[in-house]
Amino acid sequence: MDRRILVFDICLFAGLAAALNPTLTGFVLHEWLGLAFAAVLAVHVAMRLPVLARQAWALRRPTVVGDFLVSVLLFIDLAACLVSGVLMSGSVLATLGLYAPGYLVWNPIHAFTAKAMLALGIIHVVLHWPRLRTLVRRPGAEPEEDV
Repeated sequence: MDRRILVFDICLFAGLAAALNPTLTGFVLHEWLGLAFAAVLAVHVAMRLPVLARQAWALRRPTVVGDFLVSVLLFIDLAACLVSGVLMSGSVLATLGLYAPGYLVWNPIHAFTAKAMLALGIIHVVLHWPRLRTLVRRPGAEPEEDV
């Protein structure tokens, strides 16, 4: 992990914090921020998942395997949160000229997956905390492994 990834991850976290708080942003901005966040996170996971899979298989260290599993769960959770959010959307679907019934079905799924994403995100940060601390404390130092 280098500083570029750290800056990207901090921006990703800021986007998540904004997207997870519709009372702060309003529901229209919440929906569009959620779509943007999901797109950026999907690219991030797609870029990192093959590396994590190789390292998890090769190293078989509990932290690396745990990080891989948390990343997979985050990706699945993101997909469920995105689909449920779009299907109950009042702004995104209307912009596309679409309507999806079932708000009462999708709303609890969306709420649960959003909370799960926050919890998994916290676990993800905790798993990376030693490397993050190294990057912040000693700017020129690189952690032992790039996960």
